[in-house]
Amino acid sequence: MLSWVAAFKRYAKRPKLWGLHSYQDSNHFRPLSQTYTRALLRAVKGDLWLTEAGGIVRFGTRYRGGKAGERHAARAMKRTFKIAGSSRRIKRLYLYHWDADPKFRSWDSAFVDNRGRARPTLEILRRQINRQRRRANEPTVPALGKKRGKQLPL
Repeated sequence: MLSWVAAFKRYAKRPKLWGLHSYQDSNHFRPLSQTYTRALLRAVKGDLWLTEAGGIVRFGTRYRGGKAGERHAARAMKRTFKIAGSSRRIKRLYLYHWDADPKFRSWDSAFVDNRGRARPTLEILRRQINRQRRRANEPTVPALGKKRGKQLPL
């Protein structure tokens, strides 16, 4: 990434905004000082958007899905918010994606499984939204219910 950034900077006229797909930082749990996000912030001026981020449930042979995949994705989602809050220059965070494909194809980082069941990552998102809303003195998002795995009305 850094060699690409160096080459790009030779041709770009003072870019003010950068984007980074930060899945590796969210899912590999390196120390914050050793993330690609931190490296990019050191290498460039301007603001940064994390353009695809979140916890991977299932992908390839490393992320096999199931309950263990959902637990991993929940940890990674918490990590995503920690990374996003690590610099004032990180202005936006785009989480990917909302619901899983009806039939698994190649990638799953969804908040809702293919049967419409909320995953633990959705609760983490709700809590994060509520933290921000409380700071802004706005109404909070209610919990789905006490029973985990409640079906969402789609």
